[in-house]
Amino acid sequence: MKITNFVIVSIVFVLLHVHCNNVEASSITITDCTTLAFGATDSITLTGNNFIDTQTYSIMIGQTVQCTDMEFFSTSKISCTLDTSTLTPNAGGLSITVSFNGSPATMPVLLFKFKNPEITTAEQDGTSIVFTGTGIWPVSTIAIKLNDDPLTCVNAGYTSINCQLDPAFSSGTLTVSDMGFNFYSASFTITPILTFLSYILIPTESMAISISGNYFKSFGSNPVYVVQGGVSTIIPSANISNDGTQILFSTIGGIQEPKFISVEVVDVTSNKLPYTYQRPYVSSAVISDPETNKLSITGNNFGNNQSYITIGIGGNNLNVQFISVNHSSLEITLPNTIKKGSITLTVDGQSPTDDVFLNLPPSITTVTKPMTRGGNITVSGQYLWGTDIMVDTDALTCDNPTSEVNFPLVSVICQVNAGLDPISIKAISVLAGTTTLESSIYKVYYQPPTISNIQPKFYNLGESVNVTITGENFYQSNYVLVNIGINSDPCTIIESDYTQIICTFTAPAGNTSSIENPVPVRVSVSDLYVYDNKTFNVYKECPEEYQQCSNHGICSNITGKCACFPLYSGDKCENFQDGDSSESSESNDEVSKATSVTSSLSLIAIVSIILYLLI
Repeated sequence: MKITNFVIVSIVFVLLHVHCNNVEASSITITDCTTLAFGATDSITLTGNNFIDTQTYSIMIGQTVQCTDMEFFSTSKISCTLDTSTLTPNAGGLSITVSFNGSPATMPVLLFKFKNPEITTAEQDGTSIVFTGTGIWPVSTIAIKLNDDPLTCVNAGYTSINCQLDPAFSSGTLTVSDMGFNFYSASFTITPILTFLSYILIPTESMAISISGNYFKSFGSNPVYVVQGGVSTIIPSANISNDGTQILFSTIGGIQEPKFISVEVVDVTSNKLPYTYQRPYVSSAVISDPETNKLSITGNNFGNNQSYITIGIGGNNLNVQFISVNHSSLEITLPNTIKKGSITLTVDGQSPTDDVFLNLPPSITTVTKPMTRGGNITVSGQYLWGTDIMVDTDALTCDNPTSEVNFPLVSVICQVNAGLDPISIKAISVLAGTTTLESSIYKVYYQPPTISNIQPKFYNLGESVNVTITGENFYQSNYVLVNIGINSDPCTIIESDYTQIICTFTAPAGNTSSIENPVPVRVSVSDLYVYDNKTFNVYKECPEEYQQCSNHGICSNITGKCACFPLYSGDKCENFQDGDSSESSESNDEVSKATSVTSSLSLIAIVSIILYLLI
């Protein structure tokens, strides 16, 4: 009986509870809801009426997502945890329904709204615009535009959006909105992008190239500049493609630093693309003006600035003076120590791939006359270092110049053989890889003979005497002629070498008074000759009445007359004159000569007597 009563009481309690719940569900209302950022999982708070503290509940957001972990504060306030990742934002709000203890859900109310997306930055990344922020809605729910042009975008989580920039877009206003409400609005400047150059290896002269990229027309009618190195060049609109992806540009001649190309529009500068210059090429290197030591080099890629150029020979840099520099030619003045050899040309750190050689055109300006016995000659001219000095087809043995100077004058000492005939000398410069260069022929004659002494000093008319002539540049007897006297009477050669001639001379008989001393002596060696009129004399006997010269002078056997002492004059020195005069001066000279000759004759006579007695 007790059990039956308990069951009855229980059934009555349940029925009463259900009835009460139905009554409560019909009076539950939701009046407000807090917001969350899209993508967040966090607590939201609902306010309303007739909320029930129960573990049996259903809080549905957007008809698809349950809000869990309900916390009961009062009949007018509850909270729950919402995962928003699968919801779709809507500016009008998402529906909320609640149910307690299995009661029917309340009517949906559009009270849950996401926080507006927070866009903190919008920056260009190449051909994209990247938005960053928090709680960013799916791009399918918002409108993103540059000016009036919609952008194609994708989400990167809840904090970033990546939008493609069409090449034809222009700078302007960037907006992010939903149903006309702008979450973000700001001015946006498109930066031109360079992708590649049609040529990255360019010559040092101007060349047309194509610059490819994007957004070259992103500033409308504003001028576009290409910056090469540090030089800006305005680009005509006709040289920019309609879609703003290509520019036709003529590079600036010379070497431009730094080696980058960029594009500028208004105050915006694109990224930079590097380029390099082609290696220099040399087609020829010649001395174009031997009188000024000027070297002309032709080829290409020399630039137009000498500060980028170094020139050397054989690996050693030269201190040159630049006359002119352009893309295809160099003109320089070489140092006076220049030697032939391999040219080292460097332009902006680059050198030709092929060896280039410089040969120097030798020239001969003077040659000292050789002695007939041969020996040293000095050959002078320019560019003679490293040349062969030739006589006909034979190379002479030569020393190196004592100085490093090779221009405008350098001298070398060479050995020549004995000879008489004129010799033809030329210089030949041979250098591998170049044309052999030769100087003009320089014709040089051997030195003429010179007489330093004749023995004896006197000869007698009508008598024969052996004459010994000493000097230089004589030769073998069959090439030598000796003629003596005004009538060029021959002296028959007995023997002859380079420094001495011995010949027999027979003077014709005659009167000495008609002969003026000293008599001419002519030595001919081949076509070379010399006169000597100072050392050979016909012996003139003084007349008996003049021999004492009044004891005031000496009779000269050179003149056959008296040579008076000072203050005396006259044929016999018989006149005394007071004071100096030109006549007494001349007399003094005659006395001196006569004394010298007489002394010589006296010495010869004494020696002759001694030799006679010894024999």
